[in-house]
Amino acid sequence: MIKKDVGSKLKAGIFTYGIMFLTLFNALYWQHEPQILQQDVISFKYLLANILHGFSVTGPVLALLLIGYLIAHSKTIGPAQIWGWLFVGSWISLFVLYFLQATDPVWVGYFYNAIFPILRNAYPLISGILLGTLTLRWTKKIFAATPYTYVAFFVGMIVFPTVFAQDIFSYNGGSSIIYAWVIFTLGADLPVSKLWTKTWGYLFGSTALLILFLGVMPLISEGSHGDLSTSARFTNSASLFPVLFSLCLMSFIVKMTAWKKQYTYIFNLIGALLLATNGALIELTNELNTKATLGLRYLQLLEAVLLPLAIALVVWLYRKTRWSKTLANCDIRSSAWTLDNLDQNIKASGFELKMKIVQHKYQLLVAGTMLVWAYLSFVVTNVNGHVADSMTGDIAFNAWTFSILQRPQMIVFTALLFICLHLFLRGLTNNFWLSFLSSNYLIIIWLIATRLKIDSRREPILPAEAGMVRAYGDLLHMVPTGYLWLGGSLLLCLILGSIWLTKKQKISKLPLKRRVKWILIPLIVIFSSCYWNHEGFILKKAMRNIGNDPLFHHQLYAAQLNGPTIQFLNNIDIVVMERPKDYSKAKIQEIVAKYSAKAKDINAKRTSTLSEQTVIFNLSESFSDPSHVAGTKLKNDPIPNVHQLMSQNVDNMK
Repeated sequence: MIKKDVGSKLKAGIFTYGIMFLTLFNALYWQHEPQILQQDVISFKYLLANILHGFSVTGPVLALLLIGYLIAHSKTIGPAQIWGWLFVGSWISLFVLYFLQATDPVWVGYFYNAIFPILRNAYPLISGILLGTLTLRWTKKIFAATPYTYVAFFVGMIVFPTVFAQDIFSYNGGSSIIYAWVIFTLGADLPVSKLWTKTWGYLFGSTALLILFLGVMPLISEGSHGDLSTSARFTNSASLFPVLFSLCLMSFIVKMTAWKKQYTYIFNLIGALLLATNGALIELTNELNTKATLGLRYLQLLEAVLLPLAIALVVWLYRKTRWSKTLANCDIRSSAWTLDNLDQNIKASGFELKMKIVQHKYQLLVAGTMLVWAYLSFVVTNVNGHVADSMTGDIAFNAWTFSILQRPQMIVFTALLFICLHLFLRGLTNNFWLSFLSSNYLIIIWLIATRLKIDSRREPILPAEAGMVRAYGDLLHMVPTGYLWLGGSLLLCLILGSIWLTKKQKISKLPLKRRVKWILIPLIVIFSSCYWNHEGFILKKAMRNIGNDPLFHHQLYAAQLNGPTIQFLNNIDIVVMERPKDYSKAKIQEIVAKYSAKAKDINAKRTSTLSEQTVIFNLSESFSDPSHVAGTKLKNDPIPNVHQLMSQNVDNMK
């Protein structure tokens, strides 16, 4: 049982904040090595900086130890909640930092990392926590046998690698999954009541050892190697002395504090580790810091102070969401799984999953159908089965695999737009089957029209052509007869199918508020496209971040990259030129008057007239060789001089 103590909530909050601050300070401040640590000569300031650095690396060690201890003493925290908080926390932090960043777009892989942290090895410390949570029952049984097992584990996993100066277990200075699992396990199985009976003595002794070796190591390095190349040997989170100090400090903390509502402290600590160990986030933070007027070091210190408060606020909001409560229920239920009831639990989970699918079958039908149409919308933009990258040729990317492998996020975004169409029609008609079949019919017409346009003009449908719908008679004459019969047949099937399904599979009507919401949301999404290309509009960067690349100079390739639907929306409001500041009719008249006066002064001293001068305009875009056009027959060479020059200067002209 965790010891209860008066004022323990305040103590727990102070200790948690201190560990978070130390973790973030270590990541932010030492990311760019301070000038004091780059010198070649030992000084008193250098020794103090090295000692400070050595103490700051205990931040992630303490965080992992305390997370392990709290999870081991909690019956409601498990892998599902850890993963869920990692997902939400990383996405929020990425969104915030990338919207603040004004240069490069976000790499979509950063968001994938939060979904598959272990498979992509993007958050090794968090992955180590997940691994430790899964092996917690097994390690508890082993360490419960005798306290000496814990000591043997510590010696084998921490002492030996430090003594022999070899990274036996690939700790990478305290940034690997195995390292995080080891420290988590040490915290989870910390035998407070058995080993640490003299807490103050152990804490004082470990502190003295850490200071001693951090201060002596630079002297040893200079004496042995003649430089400071090995002075930071013990200045990493996997070294014996920082870990030993952290263990002793942890023993003191847990004996002085009662930890109620463990999930709050666990999520706060994981949030600090998330920010501290994500190289992309640290890099972006430092990039923003270097552009600020305040000194870099002052900003980093300020961020280390304020970020724990921001994390605590997000954790508090997150714990109130339905997502958090659902994951908590998953952990509570999975905690009852054992080898004895494994088969029974698997069957029960399978049955529950089946019931969930049946319960949401119509939503899944819409989502799945729109994903298929979104994928096919990319496929129909192909040229001879390939994706074109130039105005004249194709490249070897197969159109059937290119979008799935290279542009999956754009397929999903297109599917969301198609779902918006269904929701809009559902809000208007309040009939599921009519709106579902109508949206499918309109999408099919859209895909066929896109294919016909690309076959005839090598470009997708543009917004300027939308007005041609009024001349529907002429447009229908341009469509092959087979397509017209197909469209009419589908329309008839749509009408009959919606009537039959409405009677056969009755779906409840929507309340008025939801209908209004489903009408307004798609309209807002569509109208927002009018500003996707406007500088300073927040959605422009968001669209670039998800991979939207309009490529207005090559519409076909842009449609193959973004899909014809998104590219159509990209073209709704193209900003060809930004409006200059102070632009007005009066300003233009002022400029005309200024240069007219200058022209009068210059012309007054001219000795020649414009009629006596020859002006030559060379428009390279308008020049072409007619003989290159296939099937063209010419009586004589229209550009003999050019051909003669080309024959004399082959290397330069071809």
